[in-house]
Amino acid sequence: MASRCAAPRVVPTSLDPLDCSGQWPARFTIAGRQTQRFSECDGQALSHCAHVAVCAMKPAGSAVSGSRTRVCAQHARAAFDGAARRAPLVAVPRGARPTGRRRDHGAAAAVPAHHAAQNIASIAAGAAAAEPSSSVATFVAVAAAVGGALLLGKLAKPALRSTLWPGAKPVSRCPFGFDEAPEDLGAPFLGHMASFMADPVLMAKGLIDKYGRHFRGYIMGFGHYMQISDPDEMKKVLSTEWSESGKIMAGAAAWPDSVNDILGHDSLNADEENHTERRAILAPAFEPAAVAGYLPAIQALAERTLASWSSRGGEPLEVYDGAKLFAFEIIVKVVLGMDLTDDELAEFNAEYKTLVGGLFLPVTPGIPGSPYVKAMEARKQVIKRIGPHIDKVAADLASGAVEKPTVIHNLVAESQRTGNGIPRQALIDIMIVLLFAGHDTSTSAITMITQQLALHPEWVPRLVAEQRRVVEKRGAQITSACLSDMAELDAVVRETLRVKSPVAGAFRVAGEDIDMGGWSINKGEKLLVTMTASNYFDKKQFMPGDDTGTKHMEYVEGWDPERWLDRSRRPNYIIQFGLGPRRCLGMNLAMAEMKVLFAVMMRGYDFECKDASVKWKGGPIGIPAHGLPTVFSARSNQEGLVGHGVQEPAAV
Repeated sequence: MASRCAAPRVVPTSLDPLDCSGQWPARFTIAGRQTQRFSECDGQALSHCAHVAVCAMKPAGSAVSGSRTRVCAQHARAAFDGAARRAPLVAVPRGARPTGRRRDHGAAAAVPAHHAAQNIASIAAGAAAAEPSSSVATFVAVAAAVGGALLLGKLAKPALRSTLWPGAKPVSRCPFGFDEAPEDLGAPFLGHMASFMADPVLMAKGLIDKYGRHFRGYIMGFGHYMQISDPDEMKKVLSTEWSESGKIMAGAAAWPDSVNDILGHDSLNADEENHTERRAILAPAFEPAAVAGYLPAIQALAERTLASWSSRGGEPLEVYDGAKLFAFEIIVKVVLGMDLTDDELAEFNAEYKTLVGGLFLPVTPGIPGSPYVKAMEARKQVIKRIGPHIDKVAADLASGAVEKPTVIHNLVAESQRTGNGIPRQALIDIMIVLLFAGHDTSTSAITMITQQLALHPEWVPRLVAEQRRVVEKRGAQITSACLSDMAELDAVVRETLRVKSPVAGAFRVAGEDIDMGGWSINKGEKLLVTMTASNYFDKKQFMPGDDTGTKHMEYVEGWDPERWLDRSRRPNYIIQFGLGPRRCLGMNLAMAEMKVLFAVMMRGYDFECKDASVKWKGGPIGIPAHGLPTVFSARSNQEGLVGHGVQEPAAV
């Protein structure tokens, strides 16, 4: 069937041979009221879909032309708005656009012909005001057969789902299934586990392209979830925890068991009461004023790190490994105040690397050598290092021998002051989470920024010139005022986080039955918010000549820091660090350490990536598959630009 409307329609050729000679009425009667008049091409397309169902339910030879169909208002609307978006497709009326359409580009929305036909068929027997039939018996027999088949499938579907995808329960609260979002469970038992571990952002991008802003999926270890990709809905999910009678919840219930086991059940992933109390104690150590006090120590570490990277005699350094040690040292020495030698720090880093290697993977306690088992063994080693430090902090506080209190000093001291002593195990879990949140994501971001500068070398001279201006204006010592003057470096950092967030996403749990994006979500169902997706539908970022509206999110082609320097183009949605009561506590520290490292780099060092190709290791955090091998070299004209941090990093 050809469509004559301006916007393209997709009409499946597999339905063309069907005898649908009748015409759908110009007005569609719903619950006794006539709806708006459809355009001719909309009516043709809808007629094609509806006749599949209506013709199947009527005896041979009976006419359909001119009939008016009365349907329950709720389900008639849902037949258009709620049908799953899977091919083959057929256009729907302009007035009945699905909430979660594929792309919000003004093109007509589409719903699957076979799904819509199936839904209409399921109610056609009782709803169609058909003309008198000459063969009532045939009609009844066909109706009974079709109804029985649909009922049998409806009854068998839950059992099949729960067997092949454990935990994937039926989610529809409508008996006809009209409120079910699009669903793609992936491979039996595994779901989308393989693509998630390969690149969770790319996995989400592919499914969003296919199904729209909201869909259901399945990942082994995570279970059944509802993807939330609409920016406004994402803000609601992340910001309304505890504020709307428990509609959206976080905490341990929202995360895979492996995350809770490895990072600890008493960490910042705790429930409302414990989380609020502990965050209030930790927050002062990560506020802008506190981070400003860390800057001299961070600058000294950055200068020492880059001097080490450039002293390898032309041998490439894997930036990911170097950045990991840099970020780890900041957390361990500057924030937590642990006094470790370089060898002890390297050993600690290796143990922690094994620990995080088991995150987000299936819990396999009975399989020796599995990532989960290795991670739990590494956790024991990490605790052996952290435990004595906590005991020393408590002893120092008791004796008054504390010159420069760290985050852990503040945590222990505040808990003692209020009388709400935090258990030792909870302190250990909090330190483990601080190590994870404080350096793994920063490591990934530092590596990606280096890679983007290698792929877009025209930005390096701009950043070098900016640093010269900052030094001339404020001197070589990096302060908060200096960071505020680094607009172009800030744009480079933010744009890198925009196209590929180091954090794949965040899980939440529905505390009660809710509706979101036009779909029903049941109590206890998991919600997945993908951070990068928050920028996906920002129309201000669409690139000229891009019919799909996706090029601005391409890792290489879409990377353009200029958008952050032009107020009219500045992205609307910035949630890479989360929102609400669980927003990243170390956001200010992370931005500071990234900007300080690259400020020092632009002031005195050149670099050449030996392999800047975009290949990623598996895992929820972005890691280049090759580690980004890069040769660093010191410039000869560094005088006055570097060497102004404190000589030895100290806890602040």
